[in-house]
Amino acid sequence: MPDFPTIALHLGVHKTATTYFQSRLSNSKEALAENRIAYIPLGQLRQSVTAKLDDDDFSREKMLAAISAYMDCDRLVLSDENLIGGVFKPNNNLIYDGVAQRLKKLLSLLSGFQVEIFITLRSYPEYFISRYTESLRHFKFFSFERYYENIDFESVTWVDVVESLKEAGAKDITISDFKTIFADENAYFNKLLKKDNLCIKTALDSPSIRRPKISKEAYNVVKCYGNNYSRASIAKLMNLLDNTPQKTTATEFMPFTEEQIKNFAGRYANELASFGVSPLIDGHGSGQSPVCLATTECQTQAKSMGHTQPPLPSQDSANQPPNG
Repeated sequence: MPDFPTIALHLGVHKTATTYFQSRLSNSKEALAENRIAYIPLGQLRQSVTAKLDDDDFSREKMLAAISAYMDCDRLVLSDENLIGGVFKPNNNLIYDGVAQRLKKLLSLLSGFQVEIFITLRSYPEYFISRYTESLRHFKFFSFERYYENIDFESVTWVDVVESLKEAGAKDITISDFKTIFADENAYFNKLLKKDNLCIKTALDSPSIRRPKISKEAYNVVKCYGNNYSRASIAKLMNLLDNTPQKTTATEFMPFTEEQIKNFAGRYANELASFGVSPLIDGHGSGQSPVCLATTECQTQAKSMGHTQPPLPSQDSANQPPNG
């Protein structure tokens, strides 16, 4: 066995079912251990590593101490979307600001390890709406327009995130598309764990795992309330809305115009193509494997695929992928 296990660094992004996959991994510790794979529970990783990344005195020795109990394995999975940042109100035209600095420090703390990075991207309208909704559960209320006032929706791009990973020194980057991974979850786990067909248990059946999208009606309630009450009480209101079925017919919250959605779809399809990732078209991949995960070292600047983004899932769709 090598001195150090290979690190599978799962970075999200936010609202791409990270909580769902973390729950499945956490519920499958025995099966993972039998195959010499270890997974650090999210709460423990977040407390001992993620929360410390910005501390000047967080040293390699402290990093090794934080993961030492899980080192007796061949592959160690570190999964936390907050490693690349949070869902704070953006202060510039970057989806995540400071990715390169945070990841560069983390990789330096993991020097000597082979680190493989996994990141999932999501179509722009879905991501921006889900991220905004998540921010309402934790931070000060802003209207959707105010929250994204520093984002130029005509030019913002996932390319900046991927380039930041490379700038930080990441060599082995696997990129996937949010919707595509649910065409074959086993294939996704095969890639992440480097083991085929492990028995990965189901996720917990909890609202925290499969959070609903915010409806137009719910947004109007939060907007009216948020302008007059504290942040803490807004979080309580969001918890109530998350766990209470809407009595009236839910209207999809869609702050983007049809033209914006069309432009987003084209840009996202082109970006996936440039990363070598095949989007899901009408429930299937575009003639490739059900889950097309591409390493950026090998797949660069492919020609535009010309695909359109599939329609957003309905508010009450029972089969829509989890957001968490």
